[in-house]
This record gives sequence, structure tokens and C-alpha cells, in this order.
Amino acid sequence: MDPASAIGVTSAVITFLEFSWKVVRNAKEIYDSADGCPNDNLTRESVARSMQAFSRKLQPPDPSAIPPEYQGICELSNECQSISSEILTISDSLKIGGEKSRYKALRTGFKAWKFKKDLVQLEERLARCGDQLSLELSYLKSGQIMYSLEQIRSLARDDTSKLQQIQQSIDELRQATEVDLGTDILTHVLDILQRQDRALDRVCQDRILRSLCSSDMDSRYHQVHLPADGTFTWVLGPEERERLDYLPKDDEYWVSRERQMQLQSNKKFVNWLAISDGIFHVSGKLGSGKSTLMKLLYTHPRTKKELEVWSGSKTLFTAKFFFWKPGTNSQNSLNGLYRSLLHSILTEYPDLIPSVLPSYWDQAKKDTAAIQNPFPITPEIIESSLFMLLKNESFYESRRLCIFIDGLDECVGGGQHDYRTLVDTLDTWVQGSNNNLKFCVSSREDNVFMNRYEEHQRLRLHEMSWYDLRKYTQANLSHLQDKALLKKLCFEVSNKAQGIFLWCTLVVQTLRREIEVDPHNSLAGSPMRESSIMRLLDELPVDLEEIFRYILNRLSRQERRNLYQTLSMLKVSAAAAEKHRLPLWLISYSFLDDYNNDPGFALYRKPVKTPIGGSTARDERLAYALRKLQHESGGLLEGVRVNGSPTEELAMIGLGYRYAHFRRPLVVSYAHRSVPEILEGSEVASEKEAILGSFNAADAIVNLTLAHLRLCVGATLPDHHPLAVLTCFVSAMSSDQEGFEFLDTLDLLYEDIYPESNLPETEIYLFQNTGLTYRIGWVTPNHHTKGHGRMLITFNTMFIALEFERYDYVLWKIKHRAAVMDSPIKKAILAALLFDMPKFNDGHLQDELFNVGCFESSSTTGFTQLPYDGEYFRVRNVECMTIWRDFLAMRWHSWYQALHMDQHRFGHWLEMFLKRGALCEFELVITRSTVEEFATLTLGEVEVKIWPMYETDSLEYQKTLEATRTFESDTVYSLTDWIRIINLPNLDRILSLLEENNTVLSHHYPKDESLQNPETVAEVPSVRLRMQTLTNRFIIALLGTYIEKD
Repeated sequence: MDPASAIGVTSAVITFLEFSWKVVRNAKEIYDSADGCPNDNLTRESVARSMQAFSRKLQPPDPSAIPPEYQGICELSNECQSISSEILTISDSLKIGGEKSRYKALRTGFKAWKFKKDLVQLEERLARCGDQLSLELSYLKSGQIMYSLEQIRSLARDDTSKLQQIQQSIDELRQATEVDLGTDILTHVLDILQRQDRALDRVCQDRILRSLCSSDMDSRYHQVHLPADGTFTWVLGPEERERLDYLPKDDEYWVSRERQMQLQSNKKFVNWLAISDGIFHVSGKLGSGKSTLMKLLYTHPRTKKELEVWSGSKTLFTAKFFFWKPGTNSQNSLNGLYRSLLHSILTEYPDLIPSVLPSYWDQAKKDTAAIQNPFPITPEIIESSLFMLLKNESFYESRRLCIFIDGLDECVGGGQHDYRTLVDTLDTWVQGSNNNLKFCVSSREDNVFMNRYEEHQRLRLHEMSWYDLRKYTQANLSHLQDKALLKKLCFEVSNKAQGIFLWCTLVVQTLRREIEVDPHNSLAGSPMRESSIMRLLDELPVDLEEIFRYILNRLSRQERRNLYQTLSMLKVSAAAAEKHRLPLWLISYSFLDDYNNDPGFALYRKPVKTPIGGSTARDERLAYALRKLQHESGGLLEGVRVNGSPTEELAMIGLGYRYAHFRRPLVVSYAHRSVPEILEGSEVASEKEAILGSFNAADAIVNLTLAHLRLCVGATLPDHHPLAVLTCFVSAMSSDQEGFEFLDTLDLLYEDIYPESNLPETEIYLFQNTGLTYRIGWVTPNHHTKGHGRMLITFNTMFIALEFERYDYVLWKIKHRAAVMDSPIKKAILAALLFDMPKFNDGHLQDELFNVGCFESSSTTGFTQLPYDGEYFRVRNVECMTIWRDFLAMRWHSWYQALHMDQHRFGHWLEMFLKRGALCEFELVITRSTVEEFATLTLGEVEVKIWPMYETDSLEYQKTLEATRTFESDTVYSLTDWIRIINLPNLDRILSLLEENNTVLSHHYPKDESLQNPETVAEVPSVRLRMQTLTNRFIIALLGTYIEKD
């Protein structure tokens, strides 16, 4: 045999041996396998069957109704199903039929080798088809995801129910990523989820920031006016001065000397901004314009420019705080300073919140359902958190801080806090910052400040403001045509002011009123006219307190009465807690004469459907009020625009005003913060007390506000926030029964504008004394479609008064307005509020409410506190809910879901109901399985199903299991069984009452499914789950028997 033939034969033998070995190996696999087929065929068959089943699911019942976007998916699923069928046909032919034998195994092994190439090709086609199908599904899914995210973006961050929708949407998207969508799509979806996680983080951050923010934190800053053009500009940039040729040589010397001082101060301050560290001190006399200068320094562009030189490569952060002695605790205390600074820093750097306030951050992340409610963060926690942050070296690694604080002398000490505490605190922060934190502060020239701060970093404002005073005088008396007299007045006023801007302002206003005697300047140039004006200037006191007395003496007794009344109203407004403070609007002030003629004038006017006057009438009223205020206050009070306070903003919108600054209403305010301080002293205070007599400032301000409101009532009233603010203010500030008639009138006005009727499918929210709202419950129809309900915020005075524990008003209302109890919904809301009040102990009101049927246990109300169609709740026959049933359901829900209950409060109300013969319709069944757990509570015709809100691996879920371990699955328990577990303090009395009412004390027994309606078994998850469990057990037992026999 030649070599070529030998090689050919050898190759053929090797090929045959390889083929034989594959056939024999396949035959052995087939013979040894339990199913009589090759091992790889099992995997191939499993994949093919899964793909076939999946493709079948994608087929619509009506192919003719396929939308265009689904056409490609349907075609691909048909192709996948066809390929899978071919694979399964071949796979079935590779199985041994009947009894196994070596011959059958060998023959099947040969077939496996024969069809291997076909199977590989089919597998490749199925893989390509599956990839294309995955891509089509991924594209379609990504469109659905983007649509879902668009819906998520539209959800309001401060709405609890919508926030829960956000969380639910994100959970659904996470589940979607578990499907094999392809690497690119999966990465894209995960990126979207991460962005939504960050969005939820921002919602939690916002909750904590709102908890730190007080409504009037920046109100003093907004009240301070920026200086007139050119005033104080020398501090940051010296400018060319006009020559004062008319000045005597000696005066020119002093002006020149002042300019030199200004240049030195300019250099001193700018160098401190750009180079130096520590604390820069602006000092000055009372009324010298320190606050005005501080606002200019904080807002001036050059300030930021020079500070950026100081900060270098680090990020610059600036903040401000303006103390105000007549203001609230958040405006005049160290606690207010700490709160404001911490809020400002965390607003700029919200990523620091988890480390600065870790406990509140954890709580916010867990309790997203209460996102509307701010945390009651205590002053102690705020102080310790701020101190910890400002001494943390890592905080300064990438940033430098400059903080402006105005009015250190306006800080009101409390306890251990005084001026020395304040300056020591600032020094401590600066020294612990490694030169990364510095302050610019202002104060009067008290020793504690003058001794602590260095002269080389101080600006004494009253020594350098002569030119600014002259410029202010010239601008405000420019209408005087006698220019020689104008120059003389500018010089004299500037000299006499001694650097006190407030004195200059009051004197210029007095001179303007004198000049208005001759508005057309017909006597211009007259020696008699000049003499009269100069004599007036000479008569004006130089001392600031004396100029106040002079202004008051020039007012008539009626004008002084109105001034003192207005001052009293401002004081009462400031004394009210910030969350329900009522500003004195300028238009409200315009009705003061009406109030003095008849204190009830605003109450007697009938509610109207349309405004008394439109915007034109309102503008005319405003112009009248401005003239009246200027005339009656002698310039001590002024009208300022609303700026930034959330309470005032909401009230402003509620009164029908626009957001635009020029349309904002004016509020009455002090011309200078020293006005109340000076007027409260010496004989002025005693005269004020004598003139005011029995004047009730709180009653006056609410009646004036109501008159203002009725000027705006009608189509221009977007909401009823002003009514709620009035209710809160009266409930908090009035005593005994004063104010009850007023509150009653507010109810009439509110119901006339927005009658509480025809409210099916409505979520009802209550306006709280915090200025926020919270959901009380739902007005329920017979059928409800989720997501189509409405929302109503109730401003009912009786409900709001309960927030202030004004039980006397509720009792008065029930006795004097019997119709208030005619509405089942109002009864249910009143009961729900009282059930949740931890300090309610008014037995008289409680008995009266039972007597008038407020707590009637058998009448249905169509109202419930349960989210009857929520993710974790299902309520059947909700229209049969009574106050008694709702009370029991809510208490069980609170305990089962949150493991929290006020046992004393629950025991008290439970005893009260049972004493009055309430029927105990309470049957409880807990269903457990390896899949889920839920509770079914039956209360007469009402059935409530509640699922735990926690993941099965969470600590909260484990606590729930631990607490309910005494309840066996699918066993009926009574109310007695439950209350024995929670161990109520009055348990013995309650058990006795249950026995007296012939109620079965304990009747737990296995639930009998045979009693169920067969047609409804499939609808009940617990029954379906149990039947499935029994079926599985039967199958397992049957298989066991078969195996034993085999």
C-alpha cells in the first residue's frame, strides 16, 4: 500500500473511531439517564419550552387589534415559537420509548449525532431571534419607563400620597430591571433609578431643611432698606466728591478729615475681605445706619469679588443673620442665630445632612409617608450639630466661610446667654476653623464689643457719614426751589444729626410737612419763609428720644390714640407664635376708624359673593392708608412690602394678590427697630396706657383683617388660608369666650364661599396650627376608582380650635349652633380628631358629644380614616363604616402596622363606647404563608384587609411577627383576645363591660372555609392561598405513596 493510501485509510479509521466513540458516549448517556435522553438535550429542551411558553404569552387574543408598536414583537414571538417547536420535535425523537435497552440507546445515540448539526443551527436561530425580541421588548419597556418617570417628575414633593406613588414607581422600575433587557438598556434604566433615588434624597433633605427653617428667619433682613444711591459707597469704592465751595474753611477741614477717614476705612475693610482673617466690627450709635450698611456689604458685588481672592482655590460660602430685639425668638436669640446658620449651610451643602443630623435623616428615609410633617428639632440638637460642624476640619478642606451678623446688641439673653456668650461663641468658631471662617459683625458701642474687637478691624460709622447725611437730605428736599435755603438746610441737618441717620430721617420728614404748607413755592425766597423753616429746625431736639417726644406732642389726641393702638397691634402680632402670626396689613389698618366706631363692624356685614372692590378699589384704599399712616404716626411707622415669610406669602395669595413684587400688599412696620424700644420708656408708656384704656389689640387686628378679607372676597379669593390664619390667631390669643362670635362668623363666611357638600371620593385635609395640612380621612362612595378622587382642605373653626385644645369653643358651638351636628361627616371628623388627641380630658365636652350623637356607634357616616383602596389596605362595604367601627379599625391598624398605640387613650375611649352599649362586632383572622402575611378584620358588614408595609426581611416585619406570634394562622380571634395582649390599664373594667353587654369574651377557632361562598373563594387571597397549600400537600403525599410502592 502506498503512503498516500495508508494515510487515507488511517484518517478514515480515526474518523470512524471518533464517530463511534461519540455514538457510544451518547448511547451510554441515554441509557444511564432517568428520562432516556442525552443530558445536553435536557437543557436544550428546557430552554425551548421556556421560550415557547414566553412567546405564547406575547400573542394577543385578537391579532387584528395589535397596535403598530407591538407588531414587531408579535412577529418575533411567532418565529421564536416556531423554532422552539422544531427543537422540541427533534428532542422528543431522541428519547427512548418504552423499556430501555442498550440497542435502543445505541440507535438513539446515532440519531443524536445525526441531528446535532440541525439542533445547533436551530439554537443559533433561536438565540438571534431571542436577542432581537429582547431588544424590541427593551425598547418598548424603556418607553414605558420614560413615561413613568415623566409621571414621577410631575408629582409634588410635599404631597404624601404622591410621594408614595414615587416610591412605588421606583420599586416597579427596579423589578423591571430584573428582566434581561440587554446591557445598554439595563445600564440606562439603572442610571434612571439612581437619579430617582437622588430625587427622593432631595425630598428628605427638603423635609429636614423645612424643619430648621422658621417663617420669619429672614424677615428683619428683608425689612432693612438698601441705602439710597451713593450712600455708603465709600466703604467699598471711593468716588469723586463734588466740591463744597460754599463751606467755610473750618468746615472744609472737617469734611476733608472725614474723607480721609473714609479712605482709611475703605482700605481697612477691603483688605480684610481679601487678605485678613478674624472678625471685622462695624460700630455706631443708635440709628446711625448700621443695618443698612450691613445689607449693602452683604449684597455688594465687590464683597464677593474680594472674598473670592481670600478663599483662593476653595469654594466661598457666605451667609447672614440680622438680630432684631422687638422680634421673635428666632430673630433675637442665640438659638435663632444657630438655627439660621445651620439652615443656610445645609441648604448650600445638603449632602452634609446625613452626617450632621443622622437620626433625623434616618427617620426621614424610613418615614416617607410623613414627608409633609417637619421634625421638632430641639434648640439643643441644633446648637450641638452646628458646633460639631464648625469645628470639623474636614468641613473646611474645600471651602471657606464668611458670615455677616447685624445687631449683636439686639441679641436678647436667656438663661446663661448674654453678650459675652455671643462674642465668646464667635471667637471659638473662628479659632477652631484654622482661618477658614470669619465674621463681619455690627453693634452699638457697648463695652463688651468695643473691648473684645480690635481697632484695626473696626469701622465707626457715625464718624464718617456726614456726606451721606447731606446727600440724603438734599435728595428728599430737592423739590424746594430756594436753592440757597436747600444748601443751608443740608449743611445744618447733617451737622446736627451727629451721624444718626434715624434723627436725620425724622427731621427731614418734619421739614417736608412744613414745606408742604406752601406746595407751589409761592413764598420761595421770602425772608419770612426761610426764617420760619430755620426756626423749626432749631426747635427740633438733637437727642433721639426727645425728637420722638416732639413728634408725639405734635399729634392730636385721636392721632396718638391710633398710633398707640397700631403699636399695640404690632406688639401682639410679634408676640404670637411664628407659625400662626397675623401681620397687620396696611389696608387692614385703614379700617381702624371703623373699628373704633363699632368694634363689631366686620362681623355684621353679610358675606358677599363678589368683591366689594376690584384691584382699582384696593389700590385706592392702599393709597389712602399710606397717607393716613404717615400722618398719624409722624413718620415713626411705615408700610413695607411682604418679603419671603411663608405665612405672609400664603396669606397674601389668599387675599388675591399677585406674586409680582409691585403687586404685593404692604404691612405696617416700624420706621426703625429702635421705635418700640424708645416709645416703651418713661412717660410715653404711661400716657399710652391711659389713652388705650380697655383696647383689645388681638380683637382689633382680627376684625381689621376680616374687613380687609371681605374687601377681597369673591372670585379673587384663590384659597381660604387667611380664614385659617385668623382662626389660629384667635384660638391662640383669646381667652375665655371672647372671640367665639368672631370664629362663628368665619364659619359662616367659609361655608358661604365653599359649602361642604357633595363630597364623594374626596380626601379631607385639616389646616393645622403649624401652618401645614394633614389628611384626616376620606369621604367614601359606594365605589371608588383609585386616582380619581379630589382633595378638600377644611378650615372649619371647630376643627382648628381643637388643635389649640379650645374645647370650650367646641362646647359653645354645639350648644349655640345645633345644626353643626347635622352632618354625619362633620361628626365623624370631630370624633376622629378627638380620638387622636393625647391630652383630651374634658369630661363635660365628652358627655355632651355622646348626648348629641357625635359618637353614635350604629349610624353610618360614609367617612373613614383608613386608606380604603391603598397598596396595603382593602376595605369592603366601606359605605357601612360607622364611627365605632372606624375607631376599632384605626386602632388595630396603628398597632399592627407600627406597633404603636397610646394604651391609656385607647382604653379610655373603648370604655366610653362600651358604657353606652356599643356592640362588639370584632373578628380578627391573621393569615400566614411562606409568601405573605395579612390580617382580616371583620366589623359587621365591613371587612378590612391589612398587609404589613415592610419587606419580609426587614426589622419592622420581624417585630410585627414577634408581636402577633400568639395569633395562630387562619384562626378567628375576638376583641377580648387582642386587648389582653396589649394589656390596657383599664382591662378589668372593659372585660366587665363586655360581659355585661353579652359579648363573647373569647371565641378563637379555626376558620371553616366550607362556609364560604364557592363563587367568592377565588376572590379572597387568604382562602385561595390556603387551598393552594392543601393541594400542594396532597400532591406531595400522593408522590410519596407512589415512590414507596415503586
